[in-house]
Amino acid sequence: MPKISIIIPVYNSAPWLCRCLDSVLLQTLTDFECIIIDDASTDESTNIIKKYAKIDKRIKPIYLEQNVGAAVARNHGLKIAKGEYLGFVDSDDFIDSDFYEKLYSTAYEHDSDIAMGNVIVDDATTGQTKRIDKLIELINESKYRFTAYWWAAIYRKELITKHNIDFPADIISSQDICFLIPAVVHSNKVATCPDTFYHYKRRHFSLSDMALTREKVESHTKMRMTMLDFINNANITPDGYRIIYINLIMGFFNTTLPWNTNHNVRIEIIKNALKFYKQSKYPDITKPELRHVNMTLQVLLESDDAEGLLNYTEYSLSKEKQLRITDITKYKIIGIPFAKTVRIGHTYKLFLFGICVFSSGRRKFIDPQTKDTFSITVDVNEFKNQKGAL
Repeated sequence: MPKISIIIPVYNSAPWLCRCLDSVLLQTLTDFECIIIDDASTDESTNIIKKYAKIDKRIKPIYLEQNVGAAVARNHGLKIAKGEYLGFVDSDDFIDSDFYEKLYSTAYEHDSDIAMGNVIVDDATTGQTKRIDKLIELINESKYRFTAYWWAAIYRKELITKHNIDFPADIISSQDICFLIPAVVHSNKVATCPDTFYHYKRRHFSLSDMALTREKVESHTKMRMTMLDFINNANITPDGYRIIYINLIMGFFNTTLPWNTNHNVRIEIIKNALKFYKQSKYPDITKPELRHVNMTLQVLLESDDAEGLLNYTEYSLSKEKQLRITDITKYKIIGIPFAKTVRIGHTYKLFLFGICVFSSGRRKFIDPQTKDTFSITVDVNEFKNQKGAL
């Protein structure tokens, strides 16, 4: 039995695939199998996989005839994985050479079902990088804080098999959350190793590419409702429930709603958020916490005020304009910059000829992961009982 099964779904990743596979094959922990699922690629990815499979017998390729998406592709890998632990790498990312050795040693030392490493996020547009040390500190306080960067960890295969955890094929977006939350909840603990890194390339696309279709919005909603049903029935501490619940409900407003501008779709998102809010298993815990995170939002949810919620969220989004799309954009006259937008933390600033003429922070929110606080001042009464929104 290999110590780790590394699962890599691949679809048209030729420009980055060699770097990814080289980083895996150069691991200082050599007792692993690498399961590569070619999801019916149409570029050179298939040939690259075949070349590497000939070079190293630890590579176990699977060639799919039809494109099924990363989630189903990973499930194909789960079915044949023989390792004691499971690891995942996306084909356009790469890992430190000691990544899996340190994670396996950490898991062994702590007898942990899950061991998580650090992450370097590389923004392809701005060239900026960041680490997630603060998140790791929070995970050390509570395993339930592990709600992001799921691929930067290894998972005991027995844990995944025992609880039938996989990536749901009927959810086309955010399936990884449906894998991560049950894994964390059922795990005995999440150990961390902050001195080895998964290198994640964050790529920016056009607004039309980033916008969520109705189908993806429905998928996001289904994921959140599925995970709400899971934590409502799982053996989970009230504090763990609070952390996961707040992350899920805030996702309606911070992740799903901003990326769809269709009025009717936004109405559906608001109605689903209200439905979600009413189904909390521990309302005496989650309501005060949500009020602490965003008082205006909680008051509008509690009053079942769909019109007020829509007005408030659209007001908040209008304050951000579209500065969230691009961190730094420069405009020039005869080659000389005269305007640019800059993101500083959670604040976006517009400069004209070097003078800041517009500054916008996001709506009042305490990030459940980092505890960073950012806000805009609003009056809840401004959004309640306004007509014409629906």
